[in-house]
Amino acid sequence: MDSKIKITTYVDAEKIHDESYIGTYISQLDSEKIIYKDKNNKKIEIFIDKIKESVSIEKDDSKIYLSYTKTSNDYSTQYGQMKLETQLVKIGKMSKNNFTLFEIVYNIFFWNKDKQQNKLKILVKNI
Repeated sequence: MDSKIKITTYVDAEKIHDESYIGTYISQLDSEKIIYKDKNNKKIEIFIDKIKESVSIEKDDSKIYLSYTKTSNDYSTQYGQMKLETQLVKIGKMSKNNFTLFEIVYNIFFWNKDKQQNKLKILVKNI
């Protein structure tokens, strides 16, 4: 079933990006999956594992894995490959009628003590 997917990105509590796409939302007992293609026609898959309490975000060959313990990820950027440490802070979900809102909060650690907190608000509307 097609869904309208609106993603709002925050970095350190500042709203930096809003985007909307048509994609697919699949909800199962043990997981939730959101799949869409971005403005550059790149496939994005957000997978929320309810049992492991983790999130993985895949875009092309890059994958960020988020869990409540600090995790090291190799991530491809336009500037080349980067090694990032990430840690999931919170996964939230609210549903009402045809709408489901996810809030995924995680930290990215750069070098010693330099970190940034990212938050994704993902609103899914079944159409």
